[in-house]
Amino acid sequence: MTPSKRSRWPLWLALVLLCLGLLVPRLLQEGLGKNEATASWGGGDAKAEPSAIAAAEPSKARSASTREEASPAPLATVPARRAGGRLMKAFEVMEATRTKRIERITKQTSEGPVDAYLLGIDPPDAEQIAEARALITQAMAEVDPASREELDERIEELVDTYDLLGKIGKRAAIVNVPHDPEGRTYAMVVPCQDYEAQVALLDPPDGRLELQDPVFYSPSQGQPLTRFSAIIKAWNEDDAAKAEGR
Repeated sequence: MTPSKRSRWPLWLALVLLCLGLLVPRLLQEGLGKNEATASWGGGDAKAEPSAIAAAEPSKARSASTREEASPAPLATVPARRAGGRLMKAFEVMEATRTKRIERITKQTSEGPVDAYLLGIDPPDAEQIAEARALITQAMAEVDPASREELDERIEELVDTYDLLGKIGKRAAIVNVPHDPEGRTYAMVVPCQDYEAQVALLDPPDGRLELQDPVFYSPSQGQPLTRFSAIIKAWNEDDAAKAEGR
């Protein structure tokens, strides 16, 4: 190597070092930039997923809430005994609207004095028959399917008791209410075409009743006889008011 070449060596080396000094940081920066971009992309997705889920969850909740509001909740089933009890009370009220007072007397019996009430019961009209059918349909829909047979048997009994379909026609009811608070109230219901003709049977001279196909109703298991009770109560209240001159 000549002296002239030795004198140029430092300049060449300086240029190489300068180039390396400029290129290496740039390469390092680009490499780090790719890693950061990769990390940012992966992290961005990882961060975006929870936000997307969080954004989707209220939408799902709103959709579920909308469906719940749109779809009515299923009706809770009613025990057959309770459904039958409701029907009986409803039919008692319906019967009361077509029942009229005929006669009341006080008679002596072996168990003491008794107030005998004669009531006339008209058969239901088409409107009441339709109402009774609707109540029965509703009750059958409310009970559990396994209990419908039990309720159906109860309904058959109620149809006969209250003549809900008007097949029996006019009937008379004789309700005996003892003066003794411990006595038992009972009623007899008989088919008839003339209510007034039954008045003589309230207190027959020979003490015997000659009724055709009478049906007796009395309290069961210590419960009071509720049928006709509202009518008799109103009857007594009206008589008391008349006696007081009101």
